[in-house]
Amino acid sequence: KGNYIGIDKNGTTLITGSTQDYGVYILASAASNIIGGSVAGEGNVISANKSATGGCGIYTNSDAAAGNTILGNIIGSQADGVTYLASNLQSIGISILNSPNNTIGGNTTGARNIISANLGFGVYIAGASSTGNIVKGNYIGPSSSLLNITGSNQDYGVYLESSAANNTIGTAALGEANEIAFNTVNGVYLTDASTNGNLISANPIYSNTGKPVELNYGVNQGNDGKAVPVITSATATDVSGTSGMFDEIEIF
Repeated sequence: KGNYIGIDKNGTTLITGSTQDYGVYILASAASNIIGGSVAGEGNVISANKSATGGCGIYTNSDAAAGNTILGNIIGSQADGVTYLASNLQSIGISILNSPNNTIGGNTTGARNIISANLGFGVYIAGASSTGNIVKGNYIGPSSSLLNITGSNQDYGVYLESSAANNTIGTAALGEANEIAFNTVNGVYLTDASTNGNLISANPIYSNTGKPVELNYGVNQGNDGKAVPVITSATATDVSGTSGMFDEIEIF
């Protein structure tokens, strides 16, 4: 907690010549760790980790590396959580690969991660062992002031694939929705037929260049290729349209 990882001591620039691939790497049986904290000053600034193929702020890769908590961090931008980090090559903010039951964020302001201005993905979840992960209360794409970070080209807010199942992206509980905005492709993206049972709930998803939530891509359809709901008419008190059987549709 309270560290600058990858970025310079002022939290504003790259370290010239650094090729540090990962900010925090959790593997093997390293479980139930806490990265950051919800008290002021406990969050880490994790930016500018890079390699030839694109670096990662926080990376976990083992089915035994489970139950980790990531909260209160700034991942991708300068330390103020508002300003773009010039020439940042950090490709992924948080990568959960074959790791279950991790918690990213929380329901208080202090527990919120700012996961923005990474090159590729804000949060990436993949692998058959990546189940039961919870992403809640974070800003994924916006700055700490909920504005676009000028210069940011983060492609996807949250990306799930390769059999990542039964994960939760936001809930209706107080403070547990994620603000997912200003990403240059989709807000939330799911692909592969076995990437199913994932709950995406209550999140304000807006101002992304592509779709807010994309479940279907050719034959690789996430969440069992559920049909996208269609609103056919709406008034201040009544909304009509079509959806899949037994789907719960949330309207904001």
